[in-house]
Amino acid sequence: MGTELKPVGPTEEVVRRIAMDVGKQVVHHIETMYPAMTAAVSSWKSARLSIRNATHNAIMAAVNAADIGRAEQAIEANERHRRFVNRMKKARTMEDVFAIMRDGN
Repeated sequence: MGTELKPVGPTEEVVRRIAMDVGKQVVHHIETMYPAMTAAVSSWKSARLSIRNATHNAIMAAVNAADIGRAEQAIEANERHRRFVNRMKKARTMEDVFAIMRDGN
C-alpha cells in the first residue's frame, strides 16, 4: 500500500514519433484549411516535407531544452532569432544589413 508509482516520461522514440505526428498534422491542417495556398506553392511536395521536418525539429529541440532545464532560454532565443530574421528580410541596403548585424539579434 505504501508504494507510490512515479510518473514515467515518454521514451525518446515516443517523443520523436509524437513530434513527427504533430508535423504531419500541421501539414494536413494547411492542406485542408488553405488549399489555394498549397496550389500556389511551386513545389508543394517539397514545402510539405520542409514544414513537417521544421515542426518535428522544433519540438525535439524544445523537449531537449526542457530536459536540461533550459526551456525558457530556448523560447527566448527562438523569439530573438525570428525577430532578427524578420528584420533582415526587410533590409533594403547593405547598410541596413550591417546595422541589423551590429545591433545583434
